[in-house]
Amino acid sequence: LYHEPAELRELIVRAHAAGWQIGVHTQGDRAMESTIRAFEAAQAARAREDARFRIEHAGLPTAAQLRRMANLEVITINQPRYLYDSGDEFLVRLGDRAHRLQPLREELDHDITVVLSSDSDVASYRPLDTIQAAVSRTTMEGRPIGRDQALTVEEAVRAHTIDAAFSIRAEDRLGSIEAGKLADLVVIDGDP
Repeated sequence: LYHEPAELRELIVRAHAAGWQIGVHTQGDRAMESTIRAFEAAQAARAREDARFRIEHAGLPTAAQLRRMANLEVITINQPRYLYDSGDEFLVRLGDRAHRLQPLREELDHDITVVLSSDSDVASYRPLDTIQAAVSRTTMEGRPIGRDQALTVEEAVRAHTIDAAFSIRAEDRLGSIEAGKLADLVVIDGDP
């Protein structure tokens, strides 16, 4: 842990009370518990609608933690490309737990806003690589890793565009193809 739970809670409560949007890099159920408790304490100290708490990476949450995240309207920022790049090693080191890394389907089932990002320079910055990894849930050696957590192509594109813009409070100018919004467009010649 970079911060002990009490210190993290204090930092988050102060930043939340000051009106900041909070994002915490969190991997593992123990760290997830500290982050969720800090978010709960922040809302208890000063309830704010539309706080848009973010958990970056959001690896290995428990089912109970996902329910609490949904109640807080936490947004998860996921990098499924690392399941492709490092998935074979995760399967060796984590065994069955590796299949719960970034449980995207379960998050959607809890009405959690799921965002996809690249985590570049750690992984490929190419959007189609990220989308493909979220849909296929396959490692570099072709082994399945949490296939039951896969997104559809449409869900993955939305997570990488509309919901990504929402997560940074930029939905008024980014994320969808609409008059007046900024856009970088590419035309592809097949099914992504």
